[in-house]
Amino acid sequence: MRARRSADWLIALAMCGLLAGCATGPTVGSDPGDPDQVEVFTSWTSGTDRVAYKALAGVFLGQNPGIEFIDASVRGSAGSQAREALAARFAAGNPPDTFQTEVGGGIAAYVDAGRLQDLTDWYAQNDLASQVYRTDMMDLLSVDGRLYAVPSSINRVNVLWANTGLLADAGVGTSAPSADLDGWLADLAEVRASGIEFPLALGEGRTQVELFENVLIADLGPGAYRKLWTSTDGWDAPLVRRALEHYDALLGFVDPADSARGDDALVAAVARGRAAYVVMADVASGMFEDAGLVFGDQYTGWPTPGTAGTFDFTADAFVLPVGAAHERSAERWLLSVASPEGQRVFNLRMGSIPARVDADPAGFSDYQQSAMASFAADTLVPSAAHGIAASRTFSNALEDAVVRFGVDRNSGALIRALTAAAEQELAKK
Repeated sequence: MRARRSADWLIALAMCGLLAGCATGPTVGSDPGDPDQVEVFTSWTSGTDRVAYKALAGVFLGQNPGIEFIDASVRGSAGSQAREALAARFAAGNPPDTFQTEVGGGIAAYVDAGRLQDLTDWYAQNDLASQVYRTDMMDLLSVDGRLYAVPSSINRVNVLWANTGLLADAGVGTSAPSADLDGWLADLAEVRASGIEFPLALGEGRTQVELFENVLIADLGPGAYRKLWTSTDGWDAPLVRRALEHYDALLGFVDPADSARGDDALVAAVARGRAAYVVMADVASGMFEDAGLVFGDQYTGWPTPGTAGTFDFTADAFVLPVGAAHERSAERWLLSVASPEGQRVFNLRMGSIPARVDADPAGFSDYQQSAMASFAADTLVPSAAHGIAASRTFSNALEDAVVRFGVDRNSGALIRALTAAAEQELAKK
């Protein structure tokens, strides 16, 4: 599968590699007096993120040969250091020309602070509207009906990845998942009985929230799940308590020693047969490929049991800051991000899927093609684990509460903590 998708991004990457602006380390220091520059700020500094970003930069340079590309990316801590560096630049009155952020809650905080330019007219001028993006996707690019961001990629979060060999050994079906969480719990028990002591891989806080939100979606459905982030009276509902019972039962199949492990280690546990399942965003697909496994043969991925027909997602996007020194060049970058070529090259390598619903699936991996079909048809719900469903403050409170629950299994304390977080969130509005 990787060979089929390699040609497009290798061409772009080769072109980008010839240019100093795409060097491995960040190149900072744009000239406000030179209109033919663009300074792009991201947290994509290593691994497939970096290669995909450089490939996208190659597309931009091919479309805009007269503009110098300046990479101002900042490394570290799942983007936290990048956010701190970006805040410092805003405080100093020196924002980059454009920067990467999450849609939904990630955009709203910057808009509320007056830091983003309105792109509604820019969208209209460039014919980027409902024929390119889903209407409910555009809602997450907007605040108060005005558009502020251009999405680069979509990652599905409600994916249950499985080692098909371990499932077959346990007598568990490998062609489709269980229909609901109770069925999946029965399958986990079967895998444990086959000799895998901890069949569900789970690690640090964000991975715990990913699993927790999948359980919420399965038990509540997409409508009630979305209302959790916009009201204060949902967290004590009977279905939430039922979801907590399911989540508590799932934790019984998890190795407590893995509580600090990240995505790579969890995928490796499944790939090597130490665990049978992991719930994770579809960045896992590329990790399984890197481990030499073949999708549909040695590993597979399905919507998490109980969430079929729902597409829980996170999305990265680029924005135009107020005070950008090279506004016209930044708009050209946004056009490359939105272009079919840019979306194709970037997502082929990232393992994500294009945000454009008119993207050609040819050449994408089998998993990506299935995700593209689901994204076009399923009910969309924003991920809380990735800061899309709510503000970062609310998302942080959610992670703290879920991690504590993993230790004390106190459902009442978790419900009280999340009700308080919801009240604080709504009080700001």
